[in-house]
Amino acid sequence: INGKWDMSGPSEVLVEVSSATCGCQKQHPINRNHSEMVKYSGVHDQLYRRVVIALRPILGVSRGRPGIGGIREGPQVCGQLSGDEQECLKSLSFPEQEHRYSDISYASDTCDWLLEDGNYQKWMNAARGLFWIKGCPGTGKSVLMKFAVDTMSRRKSGEIIASFFIHGRGIPLQQTPLGIFRALLNSLLMSFPKYLTELTEVFQDKQKRYGSYEQKNGWKWGEKELEKFLSRLLIEGTKEMPVVIFVDALDECGDHAKSLLVSLKSLAENADQEGSLVRICFSSRHFPILGHETMARVYVEEKNDQDIRLVIEGRLKEIQPVERRRQIEKEVLLKAHGGFQWAILITNMILEEDLAGARTEDLLNIISTTPSDLDDLYDVILKGATKDKYKQMAKLFQWVVYAKRPLSAQELREALATDKDMPYTTVSELRSHGNWSDCVSQFEIRVRHISRGLVEFQNRDVYEQYEPGGEEWSREAQFIHQSAADFVAQKFLANFDQVPISRSPSGAGQYEISRSFLRYLTLEEILNANGLTREKLSATFPLMPYGVAFLLDHVKGVEEEVMCQADLVTLIQWNQPERLGMLAKIWRIMDPDGTHAPRGWPFPGASVLHLAIAFGSASLLDTLLQRDSSQLDAKDLEKNTPLQFALREDRQDMGLMILERSRMWQAEDDAVASGDRSNGTVVRRRYLSHVNTANVDSETPLGLAVSVKADSVIRYLIEAGAEIKNEKSLLFYAISQEDKALVYKLIKEGSDLDGAVFFTTQCLNRISGDSHILHELLKALLEKGGNTRRHRAVEIDNSHEFYEDEDEEVDDEAIFIATRGGRAAVVSLLLSYGSSADMRNLHDETPIMLALMNYHDDIATALFRNSPKTIFSEIDRNTTVLEHIIRTTQVDLALLFVEEGGGVLTLHQLLYEAVRMKHLRFVDDLLSRNASTIELASQRWENQNAPFMEAVYGNDDDMVDLLLCIGQIDISIRNRDGETPFLVAIRLGHLSIVKLLLDTGRIGFYQGDFGERAVFAKSIVDEYYDMRKAKTIGPESREVLLFDGNWEVFFWRAIKRGRLRVIKLLLDESMINTNSTVEGQTPLLWAMQSGKHDVVKVLVGHPRVDLHCWNELGQTPLSYALDFSKDQMVLPLLSAKGFSIHIESADTSRKLFWWAIGRSNSGVINMLHESGAYNINTRDPSGRTPLIYAAETCAEEAVRVLLQEMDREIDIHAVDNRGETAISIAVKRGYSTIVYLLSSWIRARESLSG
Repeated sequence: INGKWDMSGPSEVLVEVSSATCGCQKQHPINRNHSEMVKYSGVHDQLYRRVVIALRPILGVSRGRPGIGGIREGPQVCGQLSGDEQECLKSLSFPEQEHRYSDISYASDTCDWLLEDGNYQKWMNAARGLFWIKGCPGTGKSVLMKFAVDTMSRRKSGEIIASFFIHGRGIPLQQTPLGIFRALLNSLLMSFPKYLTELTEVFQDKQKRYGSYEQKNGWKWGEKELEKFLSRLLIEGTKEMPVVIFVDALDECGDHAKSLLVSLKSLAENADQEGSLVRICFSSRHFPILGHETMARVYVEEKNDQDIRLVIEGRLKEIQPVERRRQIEKEVLLKAHGGFQWAILITNMILEEDLAGARTEDLLNIISTTPSDLDDLYDVILKGATKDKYKQMAKLFQWVVYAKRPLSAQELREALATDKDMPYTTVSELRSHGNWSDCVSQFEIRVRHISRGLVEFQNRDVYEQYEPGGEEWSREAQFIHQSAADFVAQKFLANFDQVPISRSPSGAGQYEISRSFLRYLTLEEILNANGLTREKLSATFPLMPYGVAFLLDHVKGVEEEVMCQADLVTLIQWNQPERLGMLAKIWRIMDPDGTHAPRGWPFPGASVLHLAIAFGSASLLDTLLQRDSSQLDAKDLEKNTPLQFALREDRQDMGLMILERSRMWQAEDDAVASGDRSNGTVVRRRYLSHVNTANVDSETPLGLAVSVKADSVIRYLIEAGAEIKNEKSLLFYAISQEDKALVYKLIKEGSDLDGAVFFTTQCLNRISGDSHILHELLKALLEKGGNTRRHRAVEIDNSHEFYEDEDEEVDDEAIFIATRGGRAAVVSLLLSYGSSADMRNLHDETPIMLALMNYHDDIATALFRNSPKTIFSEIDRNTTVLEHIIRTTQVDLALLFVEEGGGVLTLHQLLYEAVRMKHLRFVDDLLSRNASTIELASQRWENQNAPFMEAVYGNDDDMVDLLLCIGQIDISIRNRDGETPFLVAIRLGHLSIVKLLLDTGRIGFYQGDFGERAVFAKSIVDEYYDMRKAKTIGPESREVLLFDGNWEVFFWRAIKRGRLRVIKLLLDESMINTNSTVEGQTPLLWAMQSGKHDVVKVLVGHPRVDLHCWNELGQTPLSYALDFSKDQMVLPLLSAKGFSIHIESADTSRKLFWWAIGRSNSGVINMLHESGAYNINTRDPSGRTPLIYAAETCAEEAVRVLLQEMDREIDIHAVDNRGETAISIAVKRGYSTIVYLLSSWIRARESLSG
């Protein structure tokens, strides 16, 4: 208003958060100004890492990483992934799969030599093959591999790049084939939608059958399963889409390295055979020797001198003067021998001494006296520590080496402050002594000092932050190099003798970690922190997340080293129930779902035996199992005795130990003299009373033993008196073990047999060959009344040996399982005991369908004999069993079904169906079996067309040709509308079939030469369709095809247009009514009236045209022709085969006679006379004969014709009603010529008679 903006409206408006946010929702604040934003100390700069992490979800780029969520060449999946596909990819991924790649960096201008290497160039430009990058420890293989990945990605050649960097110091998935396959598939599947869909279906199936993969003890992808799938993807899916794969540090896979190399070689060989476009580059050390070097390769230490020189120059650039620096650089380079790691370590030492003011001579002396071997160098670095420092160093190394995953700085700080032998009882005491560091940055410095630089801290891409605004656990401890980790584990810790009870460095490390955490777990502040949340507990006591997750794993590691574990009971404070209960509460907060320890841990209120079993320590259990003090009947919160608990946790060895010890004690007790008992000196004990107890889930020890397939335990339990009658799973177990004695025993004792037949059939399918024992058991179960249904109330945990594929899941009857497995004898047995071939499973499949789909003809025959009508059951919505047999050309099987079907399936129907399906090979084979079958081709099957007619309708020219070539085909057969095959072919525009029918020479319609038939075929089809064309009425007239179903209308159209060939075609090849009238006219009369002589000729000449049909005026074609003097039409009518003068009226005959008289046509006259249709001496009402009438009318020519043609029959003396004769009339009227003709005829007659 007045040139100014005037704000109006409410002072407050409610808007969404996004609207009220300054800037874009995707903005991520970084604590740097504009000029500092591009300035970072390096790729490990924490703020730089934060920028990278923030950018990844926005750009879909993982730090330039090709393959796994990163920049990738080649075609990509268009559109949004479905939720199931995203979940499938998620199930393959793991957070650490990119860590090793991300941790590696290379200096500018280094590694370029690889691109100039001849072997690498050949591999890089080839279509397929392997390339091996080999080198000694510390030569920069991983750096070179990252360079290779990055440069390959920048080529923009349309190739899909995927890589995985194995990490020997990482979590198991980072260093096992399973992790490799998961990561590579996670990377590749986005570019292969077909295979992503396929694996997603497998994923969905597993989710449906086993529950979520994310739940406790959830299902996991199998290594071999993924290896097979990845191999198929790379072999079959890369025919047109090239893929390049990089795998770094193969040797860091440990025991799996050799088998992984074999897999890569096999993959390359298959790719070469199949023409797949897949190349693989991998790296490893020279030792251990993984396999023969049969592929292109390069040795890093022979090529990387220039790279090392650049790195040395970059690291020593601060040393002055230049001459001094150059001298030092030269000496380092001379001694490096291709060792990057050695060069980095020695330059670190030089820089440290240079900062301390060392002389040039001292620096050169360090270089000359430092061993060139990495292990010797590490040994030098770690020597010289005091005893206490040495112990501290060993403890640090134990935690870094033997931790199940890399520890964060917060976790490691707490771990180093904790000790198995520490005197502290509180966390505050723990953190008050000299091993504690007040801040993480200070602790990192301390760790580098303790480890002499061999342990460093690296940034994590994924890390914890347990409290909002709290400390980020973003830094984790790692050895500076794999060679350093190997030296510490294999040499340094092997010589560390602080734990004399240990037989190995691993045992000592596992012992130190497990015991340290147990001490940590019982510190006062932790036990009293049951009011805190898990997040608060983790932030306050940083070692808790790791310890809770891996305590039992470390205890297991100690057990594997056969070390005494009797101290566990004391460390857990078992004998202090109140503190044990406090510990249990804390544990439940940290592990609410029981993911890391058995349910009920640490079992307050149960027995110490439960604790030993939970620890997984058989040695501890053995120590605790004492005859008179062991609480065998004690139960945990879920009512499990120690025996049940051991079996539930699949600790079979411990369960067997408890059971053996129980039986032994019971035997000893039973051996006590009965007299002692009667005197009351001995009280009888029941050591085996726990063998039949049930927990809250109604599971008995026997049922649990069966669930984990604990063979020895099962037999011990049965011998010890376990009740077997109601153990459904035991029956199934006995069947799977082919234990006849146990099965018969269970049958005898009345066990429920529901599902046993079904399960036995499944077992038969899982073995190669036949098992007479299983067959015997199957028959016994059937004889005892066992049903054939699946038993779904009990799940038998038999997933390893007894994997049930997806197809079997829909089967509820044994006959389906037997059919799938090709068990003909079993199918017959099941049928004999009442199973039906008509059953259907959950997918609406019948047994015979499965038999045929799996090519079990013998089973299909047995099923057909049982129920022949199953031949018509549907395989799917579009296919019946019979159609499947035809489609798969199983002629002999089909004929067998015809023979044994009792008329359910006839040979005629079989031929018809095969022709209808256009299965030429089946028909050919069928006819070759029995030549007389061809006769059925011309005969209608039930209310259907004849097979030959069906082939014409289907435009199956090959089938028509086959049937015609065999011969005996009646091409004059007609469909229900009276059409012949020839007319049907023309009507449907099947030109090739029209030609084939013409080629038989049996189409009377065509009389031309053989060579012209193709032209004629096309022309008659074209003419027919031209006849159907018509134009619509209106302003926008257009051409349409008229309906041709009414042949009478079409016939009239042809007549009116004078289309002679179409007229004859319809007359010959259809059953049209030739007498149909339009406006009172028959076609022939209309043509005559219209003067269409050619049409008349065609109609008159065809035997199907009625030549005597009259119109509404009572006219026949002949009478019309005579009445209207259509002389040129009379004779064709008279000479036509279908004409009979007897059918015509007397009046028409008379007219014809006089027509003949008038035209002197003696032939017609004679025909009329001889036929009796018209007598030459017939009198009219006036008594006149034709001769009298001719004389009276002075018809000289008529008189002459009558006298000449009817010489003998004519009565020349006939008298009319007036008494006049022909000659008297002529005389009176002065017709001299007629008088002469008559007189001459009389004289001639008189002379002959005289």
